Amino acid sequence: MAWVKGLEAVIKKNKVSEISQLLETSKRLNQTLRPERDWLVNILDSMQDGVYIIDQEHTIQYANLAIQKEFGQIDGKKCFETFFGSVKPCPWCRYEEVFQGKVIRLEFHSPKSDKVYDCIDAPIANEDGSISKLKIMRDITERQKMEESLFKLTGELENRVKERTEQLHRTVEQLQEEVLDRIMAQEKIHEHRRQLQEMATELLHVEERERRQIAVQLHDSIGQLLAFSRREIGRIKKMVPDDQQESLGYVWTLIGDAVEQTRNLTIELSSPTLYTLGFEPAIEELVEQFAERGGFEYTVKCFDEEILLPEHMQVLLYRSVRELLINIAKHAEATEVNVSLRQGNGNIEIEISDNGTGFEADMLHKDGKLSGFGLFSLRERLSTVNGEMKITSRMGAGTKIQLFAPLMTKGDS
Repeated sequence: MAWVKGLEAVIKKNKVSEISQLLETSKRLNQTLRPERDWLVNILDSMQDGVYIIDQEHTIQYANLAIQKEFGQIDGKKCFETFFGSVKPCPWCRYEEVFQGKVIRLEFHSPKSDKVYDCIDAPIANEDGSISKLKIMRDITERQKMEESLFKLTGELENRVKERTEQLHRTVEQLQEEVLDRIMAQEKIHEHRRQLQEMATELLHVEERERRQIAVQLHDSIGQLLAFSRREIGRIKKMVPDDQQESLGYVWTLIGDAVEQTRNLTIELSSPTLYTLGFEPAIEELVEQFAERGGFEYTVKCFDEEILLPEHMQVLLYRSVRELLINIAKHAEATEVNVSLRQGNGNIEIEISDNGTGFEADMLHKDGKLSGFGLFSLRERLSTVNGEMKITSRMGAGTKIQLFAPLMTKGDS
């Protein structure tokens, strides 16, 4: 058995030699890897984020300086004891998934530091093939406070926006109610104005009918009687002695004046020309009459085409022109009067201008209303038929007055 013992000695010597070689190789490897490991540790220790490694028993195998500054020396302690002061693993910890190879991200609050951390848990393989858990922790306490403040501010802002929106809705509703009230009021005003226009038109019709009846009665009764009386006085005058001729001649002249005044009154009450020949000839006749009385030159320019005006509009415009001519004869001291009739844009325009003394147009307006020379009432009458009047005048430069009124379309009655 000596050879067996010799063989065991050789084997033992060889194993010792191999172990020595392995130890030497491990030493050289450690010396080679130490700088890299130290370099990696320095990197981890320079991080502001906390880094630690635990094994599957939750024992802390490594912690960088950030962890140690925050929680003290913790090598060999349990993670749940170090960070949470607990005696058993945290129920929400997903370490089993990490040890199975998953990377988990989560947030947690540590009662030890009273801070909130954003964490990444990742599996890391050891030299012996086992799996440990690497955790990287970033302090997000301030960020979370800012987020909470921002969330609070956002909530307050949302509440303010909601309040302002509700106020705006209430304001809009109030405005809508006011608008509706104003629309209804305007509709009532329009309705009242329409009724007023209808009443004014009807009143104008009634007044014109009365005027025509009076004019006809003057012409047919008093006018005829006066004409007959004048004729009889003329006949009797031829039969009486010469000493009575002067008296009868005086009576004959007075009756002639009465006939002329009756004829003029009949025309002023209701122009026969307006109903027999039409609006334009009536205006020409009217201007001619006032020119004879006032001693001024005149021109009248009329349309080349037919004017479509309702009867009540013709009467209103005829009277308006007559009233303006009365003002010219009384106040203007004019030597020339020009009248023109134009139509366009669905309106008739009558322009009456003179070279008289004129006046300052602003003097006619008192308290925002037109006054003087009956112009205010004239403008009001025109407004009842959607017409208007414009006045242009200056002291010593004459006056121009424009009357506007809507025309009647061929389809109107």
